[in-house]
Amino acid sequence: MWFKNLKIYQLTQHIDFDPETLETALEEQAFQPCGPQEPSRLGWIAPLGRASTSLLHCSQGHILLCARKQERLLPANVVKEQLEEMVLDIEGKEARKVYRKEQMSLKDEIIFSLMPKAFTRSKNLTAYIDTKRQLIIVNTASSNQAEELLNLLRESLDMLPLVPLASEQDVSLLLTDWLQKQPPRHFHIGGDCELQDNLDEKNRIRCKNQELSATEIKQHLDVGKQVIQLSMDWQERISFNLQQDLTIKQLKFEDIIIEQLEDDNADDQAAYFDSCFSLMVLEIGAFLDALLKQFAVENQLVA
Repeated sequence: MWFKNLKIYQLTQHIDFDPETLETALEEQAFQPCGPQEPSRLGWIAPLGRASTSLLHCSQGHILLCARKQERLLPANVVKEQLEEMVLDIEGKEARKVYRKEQMSLKDEIIFSLMPKAFTRSKNLTAYIDTKRQLIIVNTASSNQAEELLNLLRESLDMLPLVPLASEQDVSLLLTDWLQKQPPRHFHIGGDCELQDNLDEKNRIRCKNQELSATEIKQHLDVGKQVIQLSMDWQERISFNLQQDLTIKQLKFEDIIIEQLEDDNADDQAAYFDSCFSLMVLEIGAFLDALLKQFAVENQLVA
């Protein structure tokens, strides 16, 4: 349940997310397994799994959602082999050439016949709505995966006015300044970073588990390279890798946070899940307030 990546979106119009109304809307797009000829299916499932039938989980103004994507696995090489065999058989029996247009038609027939027999693979994607900050935070570093979940939510609500979180400042320049001088209060630089030549995007240097104040790093910065991602920690509570588009990767909650759950009753799955979620969103909220303040993030809400 603990988020490992943060793809952050800001609503451009205030939405009053009523949990009861939202749950009814989600039910229209509840997950159903792939049909025999469907390559994939996407729908909402209960965030608590079998412990609950509710398609959302609410805590202190935060609403957790979970989408499941199921795909049929039909390897391209299997289709290719069957197509080659079919083409050879036709050319041998009918003494004629099978051209591309006919091959495409034969390929469709093969896929149609194999699709119901294909294995399926499922993957869950979680997100939560921060109703106070009017943010939607998706647990992924992939824009494509985030858009899949957001498009599903948009279909469920008939509207979803939002944009990716944006900064009024050049994030790369600010990260470079932090690395050359010092980060803001309560933030500490880790041992990973990626530097990129401002004039040649292919000219990159990746550093992992390095002392980033070392002379060789300084030399790269002196010749014009800029920081496009940087590992840091906040108050020794959360460690993370910040990207130049404000995507947060490798999010980790330190032991000082996890230890707060030790006194909770882990035998009650639903209660323990709620404790974890409540603690997580409160920590992420405080962390984002501190981090995004440094970047003068644009307020996209329309009054």
